[in-house]
Amino acid sequence: MSLPAECGAEVLRVMREEAQDLSLDVDVYKACAADAIGGPCRTVVPGGGQLRACLEDLVTHNRTAISSNCSRGITHAAILRASDIRLQLPLHDACAQDAKRFCASVPPGNMQVLVCLGEHKSDVDMSVGCSAKLHAYQERVMSDFRLDSRVLQACPADIMKYCANTSLGSGNVHQCLIASQELLGSATCRQEVHRIAKLATSDVRLNRPIARHCMRHVAADGICGGLAAGKGRVLECLKSHMGSLDAKCAQHVDLLRRAQARDVTYNPSIMTACAEEIKSPQFCGDVQHGGGAVLSCLGRLRMQPRFGKECKTLVMTTMMRHSADIRLMVSLHRSCVDDLGRLCNYSQGDANAVGVHESSIHGWESSYRQDKVAPYLTCLRERQVELEDAACKVTVARLQPLSSTPAIRAPHLLVQRVFPSAGSERWILSNCRSRRTPCSTGHSSSHASKT
Repeated sequence: MSLPAECGAEVLRVMREEAQDLSLDVDVYKACAADAIGGPCRTVVPGGGQLRACLEDLVTHNRTAISSNCSRGITHAAILRASDIRLQLPLHDACAQDAKRFCASVPPGNMQVLVCLGEHKSDVDMSVGCSAKLHAYQERVMSDFRLDSRVLQACPADIMKYCANTSLGSGNVHQCLIASQELLGSATCRQEVHRIAKLATSDVRLNRPIARHCMRHVAADGICGGLAAGKGRVLECLKSHMGSLDAKCAQHVDLLRRAQARDVTYNPSIMTACAEEIKSPQFCGDVQHGGGAVLSCLGRLRMQPRFGKECKTLVMTTMMRHSADIRLMVSLHRSCVDDLGRLCNYSQGDANAVGVHESSIHGWESSYRQDKVAPYLTCLRERQVELEDAACKVTVARLQPLSSTPAIRAPHLLVQRVFPSAGSERWILSNCRSRRTPCSTGHSSSHASKT
């Protein structure tokens, strides 16, 4: 039920005054007075919403630095103001011109301007000040689903069904919703979860569980240190070093790579390299996102003429990784789960008995032997005539083997993974006959001819 226009305008005026001066928000100021005077925000000049913004930042990044009463009061007030940029004063002021430039026709309320600005965050025309304030706002929202009024409105039933036992804060409910996305009953909720999943996979700073549990690995001296944030770069690096990650970090990285396997929209690298192939009706333009369908399409058509070289290389790399974990081959896994159990001794949730070899940051090479790296995939191919599920038969028949190119079958050639710099990677073919040392690093080079 909406308020009458005159009443709504008066409520907005009062809330803007409270946003401007924390002392006018009586309940919150009472809870936070001691923290405001003697805590980390004591040097903040009052006015302009700066003191409130400082306390909100502490709730997100250093909750123990303020009292529990203040934390609860600030969070409750933020929930009430979450849907309207006009009540986020530092952000509103920093982005006033950007909102006019990018979102002039977008009405305030229901996070519409906030979402619009987020969609333009990486635009070269976005001001530095607005981009910084917008990022800080996104970090707060991604830490607590209650600050995302659209998720709060669209997903209450699904949250109660799938995430009821998930603790509040630290981005845990958002992570649960991403993991449960395809089970969600509300189409509107799925749409909102799609929006937050794009944020969580594009910039690990916006994924609070990864920011927390992978801190050691993304620090300056970590295995993924020194990489610029954004565009999925840090996540790609973490995925490349799964075997070296702390258990909790690996758990949350695995959740995101499974989301990316379902929907390439969550993979910035592929979305950039394969933009034309994903949009073009000649390739995968008519394929609906979700269920691993687009990635499967790209893999199936990657040898076609006019298929981009950069896209082809990246799809090949992704498929090699995914072949080591049957869960990441989403279309195949769904179609063949019964036959996998019957023929290949597969149990739901299993990955592969042998994981893909991942390199250190200095590089790694190994001949690619599919029967060792991808036993479940190899089992389905070798026992193709015994498959019973019709959809599984079609899916397996349409798979293009990673070893289908003559180069990879040739025993004197090596599939080599190269990391020119932290987080970047590519696959190349190396002629072993021109090398001083054998291709084999624990595997016979003749293995390549058997795949």
